[in-house]
Amino acid sequence: MSYLDKIVNRINELKQQAYPHPFQVPTLWLEQFDSVGHTVELNPFDFFEGRIARIKQIAAKQPNALTADVVYNMFVRLATAFDHRQAGSLHADSSAFKQTGTFLKAIALLPYLKSLGVSTVYLLPITSIGKYGNKGDLGSPYSIQHHYKIDENLSEPLLQMPIEEQFSAFVEASQMLGIKVILEFVFRTSSLDSELAIEHPEWFYWIKDNGETFHPPKFEDEELILIKEKVNAGDLTELLPPHKSYVELFDTPHSNPYINDNGKIQAKAINGELLTVPNAFADWPPDDKQPLWSDVTYLKLYDNPKFNYIAYNTVRMYDNELSQEQFENAPLWQHIIDVIPFYINSFGIDGVMIDMGHSLPTKLRNAIVSKARAIKQDFIFWEENFVVSQKSKDEGYDAVLGYIPFDAHQPWKLKNIIRDFANKAFPIEFFLTAET
Repeated sequence: MSYLDKIVNRINELKQQAYPHPFQVPTLWLEQFDSVGHTVELNPFDFFEGRIARIKQIAAKQPNALTADVVYNMFVRLATAFDHRQAGSLHADSSAFKQTGTFLKAIALLPYLKSLGVSTVYLLPITSIGKYGNKGDLGSPYSIQHHYKIDENLSEPLLQMPIEEQFSAFVEASQMLGIKVILEFVFRTSSLDSELAIEHPEWFYWIKDNGETFHPPKFEDEELILIKEKVNAGDLTELLPPHKSYVELFDTPHSNPYINDNGKIQAKAINGELLTVPNAFADWPPDDKQPLWSDVTYLKLYDNPKFNYIAYNTVRMYDNELSQEQFENAPLWQHIIDVIPFYINSFGIDGVMIDMGHSLPTKLRNAIVSKARAIKQDFIFWEENFVVSQKSKDEGYDAVLGYIPFDAHQPWKLKNIIRDFANKAFPIEFFLTAET
């Protein structure tokens, strides 16, 4: 039985009892384009059953060939969030369909997206979200707690179906309509309460948990000039490390990590001192003014005691002495390399967008692409990058996301963009906007 049919069967079971709340949806969700901005009240069981029937009806017709890809970017939890009771707030009620976005409601939205000519749905991360230090009540989708687990917030508990089956139904419905499904993945960071930190403390950086606020490394003006000159020249030898006082904040766990009563991950150093995982931060340029990233930490892609700290030269502009094969955190690399094949084999996704892909080691990036394409030759790869270069194409990417906002606001750069379009000078396709 298909996953969509499983949902229909469950809805038919639920229809045997009265729904306890009012349920309204925007008329656009029903493709009623002559009443934009209006809502309609209906029985939710009839609504979802009808939307799935509509998907099958559209799929039964031979869809017209699309002249170009139209990509719809969706943050599922937000895109289909709606005050179905029209009460002025989003209630959480176990006896009702969720008011935040879910895969079921995203399925219901697909006929509308198809009517817009959408041929690809690109989802922001759907992986499980950490809780410690999280942003808002539900946390950021970029605070990845475990790469192989899906965010339970996106499920409809009334369906009594595993979240994996609900996502499978979304992929099934999309592909029935000729819509590809692209997922975004984050491979450089993880949530501060990542399950991986408990299972594999050696995959993380650790600092002394002495009650003091953690700050990114600071460099003097003369040091910054030297650092930027070397990096801009492509010279990654003997990059200037952070000051000794900063490096000495970092240590190595000597006990099994655990989560304390406040939800913080802790472990003990060999001398008994408490350790925890530090916040991540914008690593380049080294004087970036962004505040600490409150809900994520960096993964330790290379393991060399001399470089046991987080700085520009350990998490992006990898020092040549560090980026040696003998220091590769091989089990962590394999974990990352296997993520996309897992989602291809388990759910049949069509492609991925790799968040900050250009900041991963080249060898790791190449392995990610080659293993996925070995399973699905036409698998789509996009990367977040702030330049459009031949390098992205050579590494197997199909398009780049993130470039245009950095240049379009400067007249002379915009002029160059227009000139390059006219001369067909861009080596790879790119998006004109970033994520929603």
